[in-house]
Amino acid sequence: AVSALGESLDIYLTRRLDGQDISGSGETVLLRCADRPARWRIALEPSAVQVEPLANAVDTADADISGGASDLWLFVMGRLPISALRATGGQSAIGLLVHVLSLMTDALP
Repeated sequence: AVSALGESLDIYLTRRLDGQDISGSGETVLLRCADRPARWRIALEPSAVQVEPLANAVDTADADISGGASDLWLFVMGRLPISALRATGGQSAIGLLVHVLSLMTDALP
């Protein structure tokens, strides 16, 4: 699930949405696996999404979303609602990420 999540963030989220109107202004969201040592920092820019895998234990973001690796992957792929995960911090950043993920899943074949 961690590999699938990382690949989905890299291939689908960043590449498929590159150049599209994201309407972000630098908001950041940390995705944190609760059951594995894996984390990603997502930055939402005006026309791009940047994803950075994190190896260090501490990082900051406007919002934090955590859950099991499988649940996070299902959330990213539009198959699990945000309410099934632990989401804290800036609600506008979380809402924008949810919107951007819906753009991504709508673009999938």
